[in-house]
Amino acid sequence: MNKRKYTLNEQVFDCINHESAYWIGYLYGEGNCTTENKIRLCCAEKDIDLLTNFRNFIGSDKPIKRFLAKNKYPSCGFEIRSWKMHKTLQHYDLTKQKRDRGSLHIDLLQDEFSKDFIRGLFDADGSFYYDGLHKNHLFAEITGYMPVLKDVKRILVRHKVINETKKIVTNGKIFRIRFAQSDCLKLINFMYDGKPRYLLNRKYGIAKSYLDRLNETTDESEVIVD
Repeated sequence: MNKRKYTLNEQVFDCINHESAYWIGYLYGEGNCTTENKIRLCCAEKDIDLLTNFRNFIGSDKPIKRFLAKNKYPSCGFEIRSWKMHKTLQHYDLTKQKRDRGSLHIDLLQDEFSKDFIRGLFDADGSFYYDGLHKNHLFAEITGYMPVLKDVKRILVRHKVINETKKIVTNGKIFRIRFAQSDCLKLINFMYDGKPRYLLNRKYGIAKSYLDRLNETTDESEVIVD
């Protein structure tokens, strides 16, 4: 057996917990599990802290690579090769193309870990955005394919983030769950409750800045939370 050049804890995905659920969520959106037993993540260079956290999570000392994407945008990437880890991630359909994945694995639907999975998925395939020139209201959305978003909706309904009447809207083959201001506040509370260890600092910063501004400029009675 060949000795690894870089360290790696191949057991990190063997059990579902708060940390592994987050990274499975992120891999659902931005990961690439190839037929060569590689697990690959890429992101904008401004989010390199996320790749550093993933590398620490899997116990690797392999360097993160910086490069220019095809659009000349500064980017970074990290990949490892592991037959065992690749095999474990098959349980979650992560070795399939995103369009070919079915409903979520039962592990990810557990109340204890579902918010970690949602936070990881949001960091990969979600976004916050403001309306209007003065950034008065924060909105959010999560994008993906229908089977996964149906389960995401069930999780969010169960935790009273959105109502059952919330529709999954479509734009071509890509689907979206959109969050108006009141739902967005509940989504923020849901995802970031309990000071989670792993999150994308840039998106958390947007949420925190908005909440801080609400606390400074708005009476509690005026904040819309159903």
